[in-house]
Amino acid sequence: MAEHICVDNLILKKEIHNGIELYTIDGLIMTNGEYNTWKKYLLCDGHLGTGTVNDPIVISSNCPFDDLLDFNWLDRFNTFLTEIIINRNIIGNVKDHFHRIEFQQRGSPHAHCLFWIKDAPLLDTHDDKTVCYFVDRYVTCDLPGVTVDPELHEIVTSVQQHSKNHSKSCAKKGTKCRFNFPRPPSENTFISRTPSKTGPTVQRSSKQTHSFAKDVLLRLWNTINNENLEHITTEHLFTAAGITQEEFESASNILF
Repeated sequence: MAEHICVDNLILKKEIHNGIELYTIDGLIMTNGEYNTWKKYLLCDGHLGTGTVNDPIVISSNCPFDDLLDFNWLDRFNTFLTEIIINRNIIGNVKDHFHRIEFQQRGSPHAHCLFWIKDAPLLDTHDDKTVCYFVDRYVTCDLPGVTVDPELHEIVTSVQQHSKNHSKSCAKKGTKCRFNFPRPPSENTFISRTPSKTGPTVQRSSKQTHSFAKDVLLRLWNTINNENLEHITTEHLFTAAGITQEEFESASNILF
């Protein structure tokens, strides 16, 4: 159900989504409560009509629209941080947190967050299995099946994946992607450590060990970049590369 409301400079769209009344204006999405909060700024010297052709909602050309986008985002971020992350303990009991807000090319805001969780296991104090179990409780890199959860599949593929086309930021250091995407997957979570801390599983000389690791990771890298092998499982990816999970972990411990 959607209702387009006539405006002067921008298009205000009112719609019902899953029983929730939403207002959208050129990318700004507001609930009814948020719309009432920002309405006076949207209107400025405009006129709040009934939304009919003869009595339109007029949004002033002086409306500080970019500022409203940022304010609305910050309001939603703070609500999500307080009501979802902290109050509902979805990542455990948050003892403390830190966040910094940045703007991509002076455009859309995003937040970098650091959380301290009560009773979280400590790296190098607790065993690796305990640490990995804690990580797996709250972090996933799974791609939901399009038939299992089509809405979540669309969200992950559209906004939770590094773009295959990369961006100008990727090439800042003279490489195709300074973030090293695409990155190799793993069938399970593990902590990459140098052989001196893990004990080498295969007895080879230093030169042989590095040669082995480079060969494993190069085969995996070439397979990942094979466009004909999209949408396959990690197990099948390793099979196509001719390596095992154990070899991948060993190679990672040597070179990462």
